[in-house]
Amino acid sequence: MMGQYIIPGKQGHTKGRLAMKKFLVALFSMVFIFSFTGCGNSLAEESEKEEPKLQESTEDSTVEQTENVDTNSAEGSESGILIVYFSRWGNTEYPEDVDATTSASIVVDEEKYGTTEYIARMIQKNVGGDLHLIRTREPYPVDFDELRELNHNEMDEEYLPPLVESDLDILQYDIVFIGYPIWATDVPQAVLSFLDEYDLSGKTVIPFCTHDGYGEGSSYNTIREASHADELLEGLALNSADVPTAEMTVESWLDSNGI
Repeated sequence: MMGQYIIPGKQGHTKGRLAMKKFLVALFSMVFIFSFTGCGNSLAEESEKEEPKLQESTEDSTVEQTENVDTNSAEGSESGILIVYFSRWGNTEYPEDVDATTSASIVVDEEKYGTTEYIARMIQKNVGGDLHLIRTREPYPVDFDELRELNHNEMDEEYLPPLVESDLDILQYDIVFIGYPIWATDVPQAVLSFLDEYDLSGKTVIPFCTHDGYGEGSSYNTIREASHADELLEGLALNSADVPTAEMTVESWLDSNGI
C-alpha cells in the first residue's frame, strides 16, 4: 500500500485563504452599513433644513392677508347698529411727530385718535355695533387755513368729494349713528358724499358732532334732509376740549334716546 503523501504547508495556506475571505466579507459589510447610515443622516439633515422654509412661507402669507384686511369697512352686525364717522385723523397726512396738543382734531389716549373717532368708540363701547370711517380719495391739507379755504370752496360749489371704495353693506343696519366735526357751522362735504352714496331711508339716524365752541350749527337739519331717514333721534354736540372726559355725557345721551 502506498502511503498518503501530504505536501508540506498546503493545509496552512488553505486556512489562511479562508480567513482572508471572511475578513473581506466583514469589511465590505461594515462599509455598506456606514454608507447607508451616512445617507440616512444626510436625508434627516435635509428635512430639518426644509422645516424653517415652510414656517417662513406660512408667516409671510399671514402677514399678507392681515395687510389686505379692510379695517375701515363693516360687513354686518348682529346688533344692527352702524357708527359712521368722518374725522380729519384718517383723512389728513399728518407728520409722524404731530403734536396733538396743537390740534383740536386729535385726542391722545395711549394712541392718537380723531376727536370724532374718540366719541364713536365711546358709543360702540356702550351699544356695540360696527365702526366705519368715511375716507376721501384725496387727503385734506394739514394746514388749517388751507383746509378752511378748501372746505368753503367745496360748500360753495356743492362738490361731493369721491370716497374710498368699501364693502359696507348698509342693508345690514337699522340704526345708523353719523359723526363729524363742524366745519363752517355745518357738516363736511365728505359726509354728504356718504349720504349720497348710501340710502338710509327707513332707518333710524342719530347724529353726533364735535366743535370748537359754536355748537351743532345747522348740521342736524342737513343730516335730516340728506339722509332721508325714517326717524332722526336727538343729536349730541360736544366741544372738542371736553371729548376726553365725555364718557358720562355720552352714556346719558344714549339713555335718553333709548339706545
